Amino acid sequence: MLQRFPAGHRTRKPLFTVDRILPVPQQTREALIDLYFDQDEDSQQEARDDMENKDCLVRTYLGERESAEEQESMVYSSLRNFPLRLNMMEDNGLDTAAMAKETAVGLAIMHWQAKIDAMDVEFVLGSSATWDHHQQPVLFHDLSAKPHTVKASKTVNLKRRPVHLWIFDFDKASEINFTIHDVDAKLVPAFLGNDPYYPMPHVDKELWDGFSGTYIMASEIILRNNKVDEDVLSLPKRFLNEVVRRAEENRAWDEADNILFAD
Repeated sequence: MLQRFPAGHRTRKPLFTVDRILPVPQQTREALIDLYFDQDEDSQQEARDDMENKDCLVRTYLGERESAEEQESMVYSSLRNFPLRLNMMEDNGLDTAAMAKETAVGLAIMHWQAKIDAMDVEFVLGSSATWDHHQQPVLFHDLSAKPHTVKASKTVNLKRRPVHLWIFDFDKASEINFTIHDVDAKLVPAFLGNDPYYPMPHVDKELWDGFSGTYIMASEIILRNNKVDEDVLSLPKRFLNEVVRRAEENRAWDEADNILFAD
């Protein structure tokens, strides 16, 4: 593969394999409008006709529920980056346990395979084009692939689009070392400082247990496969323990008790 590049461009470096994330299908968008927008018929039709609402990716907020007051009064007005909170997923029969486990695997890959802190990444539901399985694009790691052209107009179906959980927005992520320092100083703050994509024990203990168990299992598989030193294998568990400890500290912190007034 390297021999296909000019002589001055054969250094091996990390790269991203990227894909375009398509919006969730029209039927899903209309269902969100029906459920969560103003119930006035004219307002609903206006929302369906709004071209900006076609750009709909759904943020999966597994770590947050709407309060009772919010459930009664919240009316949404845009489908862009739509915040689907845990209670909304449950109300609509989504498999939150499976989604939590998929999120855990994604986080483990970012931490222990890609070696990044996952600062400010986003987890969203979006769709993708359907490929003719004989003409799927060849990934970069397939070194046996020969140069070829994919005729997208004949091999890609943009109307039949499955919905997936996607991760994107890596611009604030930074590289980590496999040390206790980077777990404490990078991974934990990135986790707790992000939007509530991750389950939390004080929100749903059962969901947290499924998430954390899957994270530990996926992390160990990745690390053992990469033949790391034995002491590195304890870092994923330390990460989760620190997340729980600091989250409890943050919840116990009372802003009113920590305001200092000048004399």
